[in-house]
Amino acid sequence: MAEHRMSSLDAPVMGEEGEMIVLADGLPDLKAREADEHKLLALDIDRALGQLEPRWRDVLVARFVTGESAAEIGRRYGRTEQTVTGWIREAIGQMKLHLEEPARVAGGETQNE
Repeated sequence: MAEHRMSSLDAPVMGEEGEMIVLADGLPDLKAREADEHKLLALDIDRALGQLEPRWRDVLVARFVTGESAAEIGRRYGRTEQTVTGWIREAIGQMKLHLEEPARVAGGETQNE
């Protein structure tokens, strides 16, 4: 690209209606967009967790949020580590299914309808 055709994003330029604008002001804030995407993901995860059987929800939270091992969870439930590992696998599978479903909104319609 020719140097004379390049502009700084911080340099003021004349807008369509004769006003002075800064090009950088028209660009999306990538950090804000990322924060919005994280909020939406957190809502999706909360929705999916809410659809799980209470025991599976507790096991996932204990394992991945509080950091308990499968053996520790098993002792709390009076089950073997292998049983708890199976619960975790099943719960992850259910989470995946729930996260792949379109989110429901009022009136029973999906967001894409």
